[in-house]
Order: sequence, then C-alpha cells, then structure tokens
Amino acid sequence: TLEKWVTLMLHHDTSFGIFAHTTYKEPVVLTPARIIHTHFFEQPVLSFGPIATIIKTAYFKSIKGFPLLYGPANDMYYNLKAASKTNTLVFPFPLVDYRIHDGQEFNNKYSYLYNNYRYLRDALAQLDLGLTRKRKRFLEKKNKRRFLLNTIRYYLKNRDWEKTRTAIKLADFSFKDAIIAIFQK
Repeated sequence: TLEKWVTLMLHHDTSFGIFAHTTYKEPVVLTPARIIHTHFFEQPVLSFGPIATIIKTAYFKSIKGFPLLYGPANDMYYNLKAASKTNTLVFPFPLVDYRIHDGQEFNNKYSYLYNNYRYLRDALAQLDLGLTRKRKRFLEKKNKRRFLLNTIRYYLKNRDWEKTRTAIKLADFSFKDAIIAIFQK
C-alpha cells in the first residue's frame, strides 16, 4: 500500500493525497480551489481520517502538523488545511482497510457534537480556503444550523440538559448564533 501511494505521489508530484469515494476511475490531482469547492458543494472528498491520507514530511512540517484542538474532528481541520495550500492527489480507490471498534474517537458522538461545529467555524475563519465571501457566509450559516439541529436531536435522544448545555458552551455557540441559524437564509 505505501509503495503504491508513494509511487502515485511521486508520479503526480504532489505533497498531499487522500482517498475519497468519487466518480473518478483513476487518481486525479485537484487544485486547492477545486478540491475545496468539491468538498463543500459537490461531495465531501476531504472527510476521511489520517489512515486515508498521505503527506510529504516537509509539507506536513510546513503546515505545522496535525491539530489537537477538535477531538475526533481534528482530521477534518487537518484535511482542509493541507488541501487548501497545495494540489491534492485524490485516490478513487481504498488502499487500506478501516477497522471500526468501540474505543475509537469515531464513536464519541458527544465530542463530535461540539467539535464538528468548532473545527468548521475555525477553519472558515482561520484558513485561506479560496471561498468567495458569499460562499463562506453560506457555510458559516449552514454550520450554525447544523449544530443547532444536532444539539436538539442530541437532547431529544438523551434528555440530558446538563450535557447538552455543556456541549453548547464547549462549542462557544451563542444565542445570536442560534438566531442566525433559525432565521437567516
């Protein structure tokens, strides 16, 4: 697997690569603008974790490595950051198997609840994603709506007001954010 990935990375002269379910039949190189647009407005090609990525060491160091601020959502921020600064090689076929087990962060739905909101809020504010102001605002509002709906679903499923309130606090989600989520298109 590693030999195949490295060969493809060298052949395409890229610094970052990721597996994604796509309509492509062969690996394809996407510019930062193209992959960010594809991820947000066509299909989420940057959604897999580190097991589905490959990155050159020098490039990894230049983007200051892997973030540790967003719990199980660190992968998403990392992928956006890496893909926003260099061409990305998209592999349309899995090169590894992914084992799911009870102890992995993927199963921590509570942490995902607030960290999914935080990573995207911060990525939109901190990273140069090459988005127009209009598209960026659209994604900011969509993120607020998604967090509000997910928080309501969480509360209705668990009936735990204290944990729900804590998630809202951890997300730093304000009353103003909720109003924007509800009323702005």
